[in-house]
Amino acid sequence: GLLVAIIKQPNTNLISLSADMDKKVEELKKILPSGVTIKPYYKQADFVHDSVRSVTDSLWIGLVLAIIVAIIFLRSLKASATILITIPVTICLSLIAIYAVGYTLNIMTLGAIAAAIGLIIDDAIVVVEQIHRSHEEHPSEPSTTVVQKAIHYLLPAMIGSSLSTIVIFIPFEMMSGVAGEYFKIMTNTMIITLVCSFFVTWICLPVIYLLLTREKPDTAKTVKAEEKPHEVKRQKWVGYFIHKPYVSFIIVAALGISIWLVLPQLETGFLPEMDEGSIVLDYTSPPGTSLEETDRMLRQVEKIIDKVPEVEAYSRRTGTQMGFFITEPNNGDYLIQLKKERDRSSDEVIADIRKQVESTQPALQVDFGQVIGDMLGDLMESVQPIEIKIYGDNITKLHELSEQVGGIIEKVEGAADVFNGIVISGPSVSIIPNNLALAQYGLTPQALQTQVQLGLQGTEVGTILEKQQLSVIRIVYPGTSAQSVEGIKQLQVFLPSGRLMPITQLATIQVNAGDAEIQRENLQSMGVVTGRLENRDLGSTMKEIQQQVSSEVVLPQGYHIEYGGAYAEQQQSF
Repeated sequence: GLLVAIIKQPNTNLISLSADMDKKVEELKKILPSGVTIKPYYKQADFVHDSVRSVTDSLWIGLVLAIIVAIIFLRSLKASATILITIPVTICLSLIAIYAVGYTLNIMTLGAIAAAIGLIIDDAIVVVEQIHRSHEEHPSEPSTTVVQKAIHYLLPAMIGSSLSTIVIFIPFEMMSGVAGEYFKIMTNTMIITLVCSFFVTWICLPVIYLLLTREKPDTAKTVKAEEKPHEVKRQKWVGYFIHKPYVSFIIVAALGISIWLVLPQLETGFLPEMDEGSIVLDYTSPPGTSLEETDRMLRQVEKIIDKVPEVEAYSRRTGTQMGFFITEPNNGDYLIQLKKERDRSSDEVIADIRKQVESTQPALQVDFGQVIGDMLGDLMESVQPIEIKIYGDNITKLHELSEQVGGIIEKVEGAADVFNGIVISGPSVSIIPNNLALAQYGLTPQALQTQVQLGLQGTEVGTILEKQQLSVIRIVYPGTSAQSVEGIKQLQVFLPSGRLMPITQLATIQVNAGDAEIQRENLQSMGVVTGRLENRDLGSTMKEIQQQVSSEVVLPQGYHIEYGGAYAEQQQSF
């Protein structure tokens, strides 16, 4: 099959682009020959659609709850109607302001609007309740006068309440890194929404209320002071705490102690866990594995994926992965799209596939994640939530420590896809010239190298213009015999006398085992052990890992350990 990945431009509307691509796909289906089909395997627009639907659901649920609260406590259908109109007006004004500052509708902005809906409802209910209360206190005065008094009375409190809420988000503006960029978008959207809510409740809500309450004042009704429902003496439970303040102190102290006891038990993480409905399965076969053998193992993996009922579609890439880095032939990834209607979450499906792959294909090193999380990881220093960096000078010792730390992490509950960070490149072939034999036949090492290069990969001799682009002209020995070790041993070398001689009589062909990749940071060698989480939070998992590593690993002088990945970003953000 042919896999086509479409990447949008930074300022392109994802929803519109996705809709246009769907139309193009439908047009292509009509002209394709029989037996050829097009099947989408991942659309990020679906996740955005779900986010929009979540905001819409939150809006409607908030409106219904606001109306219920207003009817029960204010006993007024007109007050409920005022709230019903005010909330959409606030959201529309917020969307206009978001567009004006150059933001787009994305996961962070939509999430911020959804989170602010409760505060919008609260502002509207407070103002409507105060107007309703003022009507009870002054039933003979015109509605315009009552509304003016209510707004004048509430204005200082409204300003203080809005500012105190907005000020909370200011420290998030100082966050750095990828997390800081995302939080800035979210907090700025929250601030914009709260400012819009203040102006709507201060200016628009009174007008809406007056338009819906055009009744004449009833001068016959006078509410006696002792019948006012808001008086403290009618609230017996309030009077109880006023007359016995020590009870309030005991309750507050008990709550403080409870927080002190519960806080260490709370689960902590970096970013919220999202069920995107898609899975990224990165895999690595043993170093030096051919494409054919890797493909054979992966076909067994595909049988496992096919049997998972929640899987809707999947794609596989071998020799390339997500991101813009060089990938070796034994590496690749699967992108698995799950059905929208399913009984298990993405994490549960991942755990199921992981268990089956590890039991049937133990030679494969696998790493599971989700698409957006994987992309965020590419933007940060590490994709993995668990990352332990070991710094030192001796590569062999670093490998020993990495293997030891990796073994420790594998035993920690909640750790999965543990990798000791030792990446072995494929085996290499060395051609070592026999200088004595070369001198005997009148060849130089440089002449031998030129002929070997000609036989293995060819020599560029020029270019040719073909289909409006230059193609390289390369001279190479005929056939593909030199693409294997045995083929190299049969390579014939031209002598100055014109004779042909096997290369084995002029050089030694040596097959070398793969060498480990050397990783450095700030010009210092290091080993990196990584892992993911399974059914456990980041904070408690890393706490246990740190305890185990510090108690079991003895570092030589000049070596030290640092904890990176999502944990480091979490600590910096906190």
